[in-house]
Amino acid sequence: MADDYGSMLDNIALETRRPRATFGTRIEQCVQEAIDDVSRARYPWNQSRANTFSTVASQEIYTSSDASWIDDILEFDAVTVTISSTDKRLLCSATYLEIEEWNSDGTTTGQPTHYCYWGETLRIYPIPDAVYVTRIAGLFALTRLSADVDTNAWVVRGKGEALIRASASAKFYGRYLRDADQAAVWQNIAAAENDRCLASLSRRQGDGRIRGSF
Repeated sequence: MADDYGSMLDNIALETRRPRATFGTRIEQCVQEAIDDVSRARYPWNQSRANTFSTVASQEIYTSSDASWIDDILEFDAVTVTISSTDKRLLCSATYLEIEEWNSDGTTTGQPTHYCYWGETLRIYPIPDAVYVTRIAGLFALTRLSADVDTNAWVVRGKGEALIRASASAKFYGRYLRDADQAAVWQNIAAAENDRCLASLSRRQGDGRIRGSF
């Protein structure tokens, strides 16, 4: 079976014994809400350092028109720019008001040193004076699912599929089928799957050392 949005909707309909033709819209709503519930938690598949874009000389503000994923940034871990093949610079985070004050006349240009994120836009300070490859590491919202053939880690088995399917089933049973017992069963399954996903992240990022507490 394919790891795609349509397969997840079909599986939930099958497991709840409700035809997708009748309940499909409600199942979709539950799946989308289940994804929204966990999208800001960190799992192995929604944090990344793979997203890069190139600055433009004399351009200060960058939006999804410059890189489609810019408005999908949920949390920043690091922003780096490549000055040269041997010089990569970690940018410092600043507030929008700080950069507004520093560059109040809009004329300060140079090699970037700071960034801020405001209104789903990325602002670079100083205004880049050349093209610099910029890499964002952090937490990202995955591409929203719509068509049956759409896919992302939330519907891939071995990643977030079991967690989202169980959470969506709990919502569907509780809200639309008015079956509190089955809703509780699926909520417990979702909690166990969430623990599994978080444990997977811990195993991948742990350094194997035990630190004492004081």
